[in-house]
Amino acid sequence: ERVEYIILDLTPVPHMDSMGAHFLEELNESYKARDIQLILTNPSPRVVRLMERSGLINKIGRDWIFVRVHDAVVNCQRSLMQMEGGGSLATPSWQPMGMVSPVYRSEGGAEPAAGTSKDAVAPGAPAAASLGS
Repeated sequence: ERVEYIILDLTPVPHMDSMGAHFLEELNESYKARDIQLILTNPSPRVVRLMERSGLINKIGRDWIFVRVHDAVVNCQRSLMQMEGGGSLATPSWQPMGMVSPVYRSEGGAEPAAGTSKDAVAPGAPAAASLGS
């Protein structure tokens, strides 16, 4: 069995400087060279702002940043099932079965749209949706 995904929980990281972002960028590049997807969960608004400025969010991919570790694991499992069916690691498949889409915190901290939970955005929603604080 080979490793397909690495999930990094950023819950205990309230702040990150440029060296931290550079480390994550190098880590992401190292994993990509081995066809391993780096996934980030629960980055703080300050960390998201730094990752936005550095371009790291786009390098990792907005679809690979989640609110909760659980959401990341469920989506990894679904992506693995898709790959078994002939899909690609680079194109995750989000199933519309009440599934939580990947999202990341915005600096504004606005509440999600009506009809969504505080921690999730409806499937198919843009990855730039806010989670709130």
